[in-house]
Amino acid sequence: MNITKATVLMTTYNRRGYVAASIESVLAQRHADFELIIVDDHSDDGTEDIVANYARHDARIRVIRNAANTGVAGSANTGLAAARYDLVARHDDDDLMLPDRLGRQLDFMGKYPEVSAASAWAWLIDKSGRVIGRSCPKVDIDRGVASLEPSLFVDIIQPATIFRRRDVMAIGGYRSFRQLQDRDLWGRLVTSGYRIAVQPEFLVHHRRHSNSLMTVELEQIFESGDYIDANIVRRLRGEEEVTLSQYRQLEASGPLLARLARRRRRLSQIAFR
Repeated sequence: MNITKATVLMTTYNRRGYVAASIESVLAQRHADFELIIVDDHSDDGTEDIVANYARHDARIRVIRNAANTGVAGSANTGLAAARYDLVARHDDDDLMLPDRLGRQLDFMGKYPEVSAASAWAWLIDKSGRVIGRSCPKVDIDRGVASLEPSLFVDIIQPATIFRRRDVMAIGGYRSFRQLQDRDLWGRLVTSGYRIAVQPEFLVHHRRHSNSLMTVELEQIFESGDYIDANIVRRLRGEEEVTLSQYRQLEASGPLLARLARRRRRLSQIAFR
């Protein structure tokens, strides 16, 4: 299947220092047949002026400015509703596409029509753009489903991901979690019968801000991940999802050793970050 068109979807909020370079990396793609939708989530630091200026000079760019701050999930759903093409490449407002990203991912999705979402490998960069590592996720949906282990299919890199809009919209798009909306999305795709894959190529520079989160925020992120994974497992078992408050009650009533082990794991994750 020969697929030639794609939508690049970027949501942005107060990224004045990075958004221009991020946009430039999209415009520098060797595969030039795309639209770039930028959803500005009511920035107030000058980001809105930067993206508007790019849109004035390149007809492929469409800017949607939210009347109020709605969060990542709401902004992403706004962009999806406006997308002209079925294949949507997610892109973060502080990351950089490598020049062949779009072309290589379009080739991959054309070769594997059964795949609904495909991520890729990424070079990790710091605030100044220096490469500090790499991320090479793997996916094993069949083993993950059989063993009730969501980490085998949800730990992929969203800003290195391309997906079929029709499949994402069929499951309701993004849901408004405080963090990790993408993890929830991948989990719902898999539990709805869709396929996820990883294209083993380095296609993006993914920026890591190592000092941008406080410990309390990291604890909230890891709790969100555990909560999302718990509901993935419940759906795989044919059980109803639970709310966050219900999840906390279930965890608090669990065995003491399990609670201590979970606490140690979260603290070790925080120390690693």
